[in-house]
Amino acid sequence: ASVKTDSLSVVADAVSTAYQAVKRSGLAAGDVAFIIGGGGVGGFTAQIAKALGAKTVVCDVHEERLAGLTPLGFDHTCNVKGREAKEIKKELHGKAKEWGIPSLGYKIFECSSTAPCQTLAYTLLAHGATMMVVGFTRDAVNVRLSNLMAFDATLHGSWGCPVEAYPAVLRL
Repeated sequence: ASVKTDSLSVVADAVSTAYQAVKRSGLAAGDVAFIIGGGGVGGFTAQIAKALGAKTVVCDVHEERLAGLTPLGFDHTCNVKGREAKEIKKELHGKAKEWGIPSLGYKIFECSSTAPCQTLAYTLLAHGATMMVVGFTRDAVNVRLSNLMAFDATLHGSWGCPVEAYPAVLRL
């Protein structure tokens, strides 16, 4: 089947960026992916994580966006609008525990590009967890960096994707 080149343009940004973040996180089948921000990159991040065998949790402030993602078969969606980060953490970590996933398998993807959601993503850290910052905002975020040490957690930034990975992205 032939594919029009312009229909593949999303690969060079939103899809490949999501792919690179998932790969760099070390996500494996049986992990849980907490995606904060279910828009473009976040939606693709969730689909890639699901395709690789992870439980997927998508968080967003827009109920209509979450409803639109429901047919994709994610394991849990969470509307975070107006909620306290600690309450959300309890809900999401509770889901992971229900699924029998230890915190070492928590992969957190911040894709919202907003300071409040970057703070929420950081709040989700747990022992041995990995957080990927994929979204960009110019706003400052106030976090306690010592949490990285206390949780023996990992925090990575992820920007785009090397073109060498595009064939794997297209196969996926």
